[in-house]
Amino acid sequence: MLNSQLIEILKTFSRDELSEFGDMVCSPYFNKKSAVTKFWKEINKYAPDLISENLSREKIYTKVFPGKEFNYGTMKNLVHDLTRLAEKFIEIKNYDKKGAEQNLNLLEGFLERGLNNYFEKNVASLEAKLENKKGTRGYHQSRYLIELLKQNCLIQQNKHYLTIDNIKSANEYLTMGYFIDVFDNNYNSLFLQNELSGINQNLFIKKVLGFFDNDPVEMDFRVKIYYNAFMLVSDGDPKYFYQLRELFERNIKNLSEVQKYNFCVALANYSAIKNSAGISEFSKSEHEIYRYMIDNQIYGIDNVKNMDGAFYVNVAATALKADELKWALSFIEKFKGMLAEDVRENYYFHAMIEYNLKLKNFSEALAYLSKIKHTNYADKLNIKKWDLIIAYELGHFEELRYLIDSTKHFVKNDTKLSSLGKDRLYRFTSIVAKLVYMNEIKSNQRSKNDIHMLQEEINKLDTSHKSWLLEKISEMKKGAN
Repeated sequence: MLNSQLIEILKTFSRDELSEFGDMVCSPYFNKKSAVTKFWKEINKYAPDLISENLSREKIYTKVFPGKEFNYGTMKNLVHDLTRLAEKFIEIKNYDKKGAEQNLNLLEGFLERGLNNYFEKNVASLEAKLENKKGTRGYHQSRYLIELLKQNCLIQQNKHYLTIDNIKSANEYLTMGYFIDVFDNNYNSLFLQNELSGINQNLFIKKVLGFFDNDPVEMDFRVKIYYNAFMLVSDGDPKYFYQLRELFERNIKNLSEVQKYNFCVALANYSAIKNSAGISEFSKSEHEIYRYMIDNQIYGIDNVKNMDGAFYVNVAATALKADELKWALSFIEKFKGMLAEDVRENYYFHAMIEYNLKLKNFSEALAYLSKIKHTNYADKLNIKKWDLIIAYELGHFEELRYLIDSTKHFVKNDTKLSSLGKDRLYRFTSIVAKLVYMNEIKSNQRSKNDIHMLQEEINKLDTSHKSWLLEKISEMKKGAN
């Protein structure tokens, strides 16, 4: 077969792109070698699958050079030249999507040719376009580069004394773009660190925040919204939640779809953390945020058509926690089709387990649990908890003792679990073990003090299904001494 890199690249081309690429190969502007054109036409006969015995080097060579003996070096050069053209095609297709960069290159070209009148006319047009795209990534970088080009234009005209305002604006755009990139780049990393191991912010971030607090530049709303999103995980003070929500609501029309999604998820994640900590003011905000996202179709990023599985389950689970049972079931059924096919069934099962647990249909929940096949780190933790909850509710205490023991061994021996994940699951399992012990004591022999102490332990617990644990405590209080 032909060079795997060339075939691998060509297989990614759509039918329309294959046609466009053919035009490119046949254009003397891009390719002046007739052998390369013939080579492409022979390969194209087997597109788009590009799977055939006739795609061997020797058979293709005889088509391109009839009657000539196969030459490995010549064939290697043909493959190399066509591969470079395929790479150039991808480069151009990607570049065509970046309007601002194209315009900036054009402006730079005008300056290099001394076409200052064309530059001034087009720079005003580009600035107007950018004002309507403040929500796009790279906005501040584009504005910074424009200010540099405007400086160069003035310098070419020996008007150095007029560049002061451009220098000031360039510094401001450069600074604001820097902060956005740092906050955006480190948000997910810091969130995962806190979630997986509780690591505090590093020295670099502390210095950046110090620079931000003392910087003389007046930050625009985009910098402020990224800052508050970052501070939700860096600091955790509720004031950043309310400031982020206010900035989001006030500027939503100026945000891209990706930004809308990411900032909503940031608000929802923070609400979930505070809700798990027992802070009542966040008890319903998580569901309200997710519902807003669904109602406004803010549930995808970039060109991803499928809904993320964890997001799907979170939306359903938070609706159930808010006692929106009808809405939750409607969502589960309606949006199941948006899940990627390879995980659709399993995440649907996850959502239905949560739904049936809420309705106390524990046998139904167990039936769905038995069907789950796809697992990852987060899924394993949820499955272990569901196992414990369902066995407890169905009164399968012999099985439950085994599950408690096996879960503790799982926590101890699994090297892929984070220390924080291990601690959360171990503490949840330990409390279930205490519930089992208390459940075996006759209600009139249970100590209210022991139950109260266990309740206090649960209140301090950071875990999902905390409400279920507290519900079991409430049931035990009845008839206790």
